[in-house]
Amino acid sequence: MHKTEKALTEPPILQLHVIVSNGNIAQDTHLRFEFSRAAVAPRIWLVRLPALKNYDGFPQPLTSGVWELRLEVAAQTQPLEITNYTRESAQEWLREAPARSPSGEAELLILAHNKQFTVAIKEF
Repeated sequence: MHKTEKALTEPPILQLHVIVSNGNIAQDTHLRFEFSRAAVAPRIWLVRLPALKNYDGFPQPLTSGVWELRLEVAAQTQPLEITNYTRESAQEWLREAPARSPSGEAELLILAHNKQFTVAIKEF
């Protein structure tokens, strides 16, 4: 087995499960973000969501390396956009972020690096 094949089959070392809910379990959206040992560079995900009820949502540990974040939305549970940025394209996100006008939407920013992640939620 080549190194690249091993990297593709290696289990993730860090997972974040995000559940977006409006109180109706049938409409919940489940998202999973994974960070593997093979990914040496930081990973950045940006998820644009409808307006949230709990901007103070905090990830809870499920098991070793697996976390869950529950976000409550006012209506629709589907994300408006999910973007994965690399180190090279992160500057693009930084240029676009200040240009957004207030819209009642939210952004979930997830940064994974060094077997840890940082989560930030911003209201527009």
